[in-house]
Amino acid sequence: MSRKHRFSPITTPFWDFIFLIDWGDEDLNDTAALGFSLLPRQMEAPLLEHARSFVTVQFTASGPKAARRVATNERMRIVPHREALSPEALKRRTRNAWEHGFIRLPATLWGMRSHSARSGGLDLRLHFAQHRQAPILLWQLGIVNASPYPLKVDSITLLRVGPQRKVSKRGRSDFIPTRFRLFKLRRPPTTQSAYYNLTERFGSLRLHALDTFPLTAWQPQSQMVQQALPSELAHFPLAHTYAIGNRERGLGLLLGVGEPTFPATFEAQLNPDPLAPGLTLRLLPQGLQIPAGGKLTLPAIVLQRLTAQNPNESALLPSPQGNAS
Repeated sequence: MSRKHRFSPITTPFWDFIFLIDWGDEDLNDTAALGFSLLPRQMEAPLLEHARSFVTVQFTASGPKAARRVATNERMRIVPHREALSPEALKRRTRNAWEHGFIRLPATLWGMRSHSARSGGLDLRLHFAQHRQAPILLWQLGIVNASPYPLKVDSITLLRVGPQRKVSKRGRSDFIPTRFRLFKLRRPPTTQSAYYNLTERFGSLRLHALDTFPLTAWQPQSQMVQQALPSELAHFPLAHTYAIGNRERGLGLLLGVGEPTFPATFEAQLNPDPLAPGLTLRLLPQGLQIPAGGKLTLPAIVLQRLTAQNPNESALLPSPQGNAS
């Protein structure tokens, strides 16, 4: 059985957005998660393949007795329940220039130490929106705790793609099929199937070793970010923005995080290895709990391609003197 369940892509002039459910791999100690891929369809576009989101929790002192006795302080991830997937799980609708998708999946807790399910009674709810005339994606995850036990939220990985740290040349193949790149296509893909087969089996064969380049990171001013966003997002509240790219090549990616409804610190990690780069966006909440019968909505993520051809976007690209993260 395939590790990933892919839904049909949303194709725009800029990229193909594919929502997916990763069922994980117990042998690799890799848990299930919701995620997506952005596969470029233009000569200049970012590639995010198998990007995923994770929420890590713990039982509180009022949790189940068995958990307190057997798995005290065990960190657990909220993962989608495989047997509960139905063909009608994903709902789509078009509204103005946006293609929206909504999905609700039963979820369970997966022990990071015990490697087993700890409890059920949860739901994962996801809303994404892909702009049809601009290379912009919105992504927001929510959790419903229908169990009788409150959960303490330990950490929230809003987005993870590619290896978190630099790896050896021999170990780079271990990260297929999760990869992150900013690059120039040698030629545009002619068919979806041909492109997907290449990325799934071998990674992107359109990325030549001579086309790799170093990445720098920069935090642009919020006023500049608002000018680069489409009018529909002019009043979208962004708590944190992060730009990565290379000014000499005129390529970049903007990541914005909406205002959280709870106290938290933001953490961004860029692995700048040109042959196996990685990107992680993380929230570290302070004293956050999901009460029994309650819900938690995570802040939305905005992803936007940046090019030097657009004056507003060019101003967001990291400068040559920017610090590599």
